[in-house]
Amino acid sequence: MEIPPFVHLPEYPFVICKECRFACVANEVPSHLRNHHDSVKAQERAQIARTVTDIPGIIHSQAQLRGFADPPATTEPTPFIAPPQANGLRCDTCGYIARRGGNVVKRAKQERTLPWTAGIRCQRFFPTRAGSQWFEVGRGSEVPSVGAVEVAKETVEQRITRIHQAQAQRFKTRSRQVIEAGDDRPRRTRGYGASGGRSIYRG
Repeated sequence: MEIPPFVHLPEYPFVICKECRFACVANEVPSHLRNHHDSVKAQERAQIARTVTDIPGIIHSQAQLRGFADPPATTEPTPFIAPPQANGLRCDTCGYIARRGGNVVKRAKQERTLPWTAGIRCQRFFPTRAGSQWFEVGRGSEVPSVGAVEVAKETVEQRITRIHQAQAQRFKTRSRQVIEAGDDRPRRTRGYGASGGRSIYRG
């Protein structure tokens, strides 16, 4: 159902803003329109909000959104929200999805021996707060090209060890560079130079 700038897909209990490309719960529709679509007049905002509120089964608040279950991983990518990201990581034990550079490190410290699968396609409905978790989409719907999907059975402890080893190697490299740079500097020795001064430099 189209409720410009929103659309309601019958399989989901919220509306999606087609312009902003993320979802919105019913009681935040007026503020979303006011903050992101200032061309929509107050009377029209009120009418849109009433239409959304009257949708059967619609979620009204962030509190209600916490009980929303993510769609199955085999679900095709959801239209109208931001397109899938291809750099997701899936915990092979609990199915938790994160993206590289997100809170994977924090999760890894909490769960010490979990294997992860990389190259997961993932989306999310909301950019912040409840409902902003990533979920897998399109599992098994296409054959990835060679090298496009990396399946990593690396435990968290192995990953942390690898990171520490890389940091140690960088430290050793920097230390060696500092030492070599110090050897190239001229050394000051006592004696008389051609100018009659007390100190000269030897290269």
